[in-house]
Amino acid sequence: MPPAILLGLAAQQLAGKLETIEHVNVTPDLLAAVLGEFRKAPALTDAR
Repeated sequence: MPPAILLGLAAQQLAGKLETIEHVNVTPDLLAAVLGEFRKAPALTDAR
């Protein structure tokens, strides 16, 4: 399974266990890293 999928699943499980999120800090460095990973990830296609 691709690392991006595993990370997404882990984040989804973590979010399900959290009761509240009071603050989220998104720095330019973090945002650039996340967007860079999205650019590198293969496109998902709808297999109908």
